[in-house]
Amino acid sequence: MNYEDFILGGQISAATFATQMFISKEYTEGNFQLQKMIKRAICLGYAFGLALIAMGAGNFGDEWWVTGLSFISGMLAFGALLEAFKKIPLAPKDQS
Repeated sequence: MNYEDFILGGQISAATFATQMFISKEYTEGNFQLQKMIKRAICLGYAFGLALIAMGAGNFGDEWWVTGLSFISGMLAFGALLEAFKKIPLAPKDQS
């Protein structure tokens, strides 16, 4: 992995965030399937972008903050992947 992977991961995560802000809506009976697909794609976008950040961060050296950045980004990527495989992704607790 190289620096470009780290930058690409940041760009993917930022684009996913922008998509989430503008396209994602609350679940209703009329838009349930569409929002389910959109929110699953959002989770997978975060998982992929954060995984690239975690893998690309290793090029910054062997300092403690690089290990922390890789570890935290990897944990966030794994959490986003787990959320993507839920029955209803990104749903409030009363709907899950």
